[in-house]
Amino acid sequence: MPLYTNCPPEEGKGPALQLFRTPTKKSLQAIVTSEDLVGCPTHFYQGRTMPHEEGQCEPCNHGIPWRWHGYVSASDTATHQHFLFEFTARVAETFVAYRETYGTLRGCLFKAKRVNDNPNGRVTVHTARADLVKYTLPTAPNLLDCLAILWNLPKPTLSTHGTNKQVHRLRVNSNGETIGIQIADIS
Repeated sequence: MPLYTNCPPEEGKGPALQLFRTPTKKSLQAIVTSEDLVGCPTHFYQGRTMPHEEGQCEPCNHGIPWRWHGYVSASDTATHQHFLFEFTARVAETFVAYRETYGTLRGCLFKAKRVNDNPNGRVTVHTARADLVKYTLPTAPNLLDCLAILWNLPKPTLSTHGTNKQVHRLRVNSNGETIGIQIADIS
């Protein structure tokens, strides 16, 4: 028997968020809704970004190098759209500095912009504390669930193993049995 209601559920869309990158010809201004960032080595392979797999990694076998990408959930200051923001290790340094200063990324107002109009141009990010009297932030999603949906990975096996000033790395086995995050020093 179906369960009928006259109101949609509080979190009707679940953890699936649209993925945003820094636009080419304009800036992106948003407020981070997640407490922290999460990231991992990724490959751009067969037209899409996918996580690097230790051991038997198909993109590595084809000579495709990996590159670290980080993710936070954020809310656009103009449209209030909640999204997943992807960035490189260089941009992550700005977020890490903010987190070290304030203890969290939630409430971090950031403006991301490309230095030139190239789609792969270097990105700069400027951060400041958001005036949260003006904005009501949505509940932060579980970033690992968002990435599992994005990359079609089994959600129940994702986990985070500790945090510190080093960068998180997502470990994915091709058989889907063991997926987790380990700390990796990228210096």
